[in-house]
Amino acid sequence: MRMRILQAGLRYVAMHGASRISMSGVADMANVARGTVYRYFANSDELLDAVGEFVRASFETRIAALARAVPDPRERLAQLLDEPVDDDTWGAVLRLREFQPAFTLEFLTAHMPDYIKACRRAFAADFKKNDYGMTLDNFVKTIARILVTGTLLNDDRAMTRRLGLALWDSITAA
Repeated sequence: MRMRILQAGLRYVAMHGASRISMSGVADMANVARGTVYRYFANSDELLDAVGEFVRASFETRIAALARAVPDPRERLAQLLDEPVDDDTWGAVLRLREFQPAFTLEFLTAHMPDYIKACRRAFAADFKKNDYGMTLDNFVKTIARILVTGTLLNDDRAMTRRLGLALWDSITAA
């Protein structure tokens, strides 16, 4: 039930903005009673924080799954750049970016260290096995910036993919 409320909260914020989050509106969107939302979240600020955590966790879940499932680091990177989160979350983030760009920038900037840590975990073993032309820390910081910039400035996943893979190809060519 909590997940259903969080997904509805994300959709609500994407439609109406973070400053206008409504417990009743989220309850309606989740198709639950208002009291059910209050059972999980004391107020709209707590719900908004949980929605933000949900988005951050979606990215971390996606990259961790790729790290387990895709042994080739270049292909892993390509898939991450193509789809950093699930389609529903991605669509909501893009709508929020259009509706409240300052909020989106603040959120992504605040969570940049989390994105960097998740990328570091996903590529650390590859950098231990190989001597690439760039340190792991510089690589993951750059990839996180490419993802955040792609999210903020455009939703052209193909361009984001090309940039990330060009970086990969340049550091592994040596």
